[in-house]
Amino acid sequence: MLAAGYAHTTLHLIGPRYYLTWRRLLSTLLSFVPILAAGGVALGQTIEGAAVGEILGSSISVGFSVVLHLCFWVTLVFFILERAGVEIDAGWNPEELPAVGAEGSRFELIGSLVVLGLAGGAVLWDRLRGFAQVDGEAVPILNTGLWPWLLALLGLLAIFSLALHRRGRWDTRLAVINTVLALVFVSLILTLLARDALVSAEFLESEVLEAETLRILGILLGFAVVGLWGWSILEGWLKSRRDAG
Repeated sequence: MLAAGYAHTTLHLIGPRYYLTWRRLLSTLLSFVPILAAGGVALGQTIEGAAVGEILGSSISVGFSVVLHLCFWVTLVFFILERAGVEIDAGWNPEELPAVGAEGSRFELIGSLVVLGLAGGAVLWDRLRGFAQVDGEAVPILNTGLWPWLLALLGLLAIFSLALHRRGRWDTRLAVINTVLALVFVSLILTLLARDALVSAEFLESEVLEAETLRILGILLGFAVVGLWGWSILEGWLKSRRDAG
């Protein structure tokens, strides 16, 4: 320490001036970049028809590699910025704060109900009118036996949104309910995809899309469902922890 004082150098890698910004940025990047990278590799190999073991091994390897690269390069950039004396704190003003309280909760409720309403309308339209046109005749895309279950699940999600709005904040009970609903939805979609029971027999027989195209679309749908509802579960628990504090 004495030698460092005489040499006018520091012994720390990231000093207190930059430490909190470095940690916040690195934590944010680590929360989604490795998952996206691993998920992208898994998606590509699944489409190619790779074995499960190969998919898992490649995804874990890529995810771990991305974590190492993020830690190294983000730290190196802050190390250089600090040694160069660059100012990175641009400050903030109160207008940048997110909407909170009743107004923010009301906007979230309206957005959720609109999305659920559109989804329910799409399910009913597909069942009653059909989205696909085959030789001038409307054909439903989804399995016609699924619409009551899908509408029931959408109704439960709407009730949950109303309960969350009435509560005004997240808590452990709401996070658990959100997790259960998400797992039910994901399990339903993945099970139907695995059994080739999501798409109606009429649409399959029409051969509007080739079997390989349907397989790729099914894989994309499965990954999208897992990703979106996985994020919903994580967001629910993070908000529960935030509101509890």
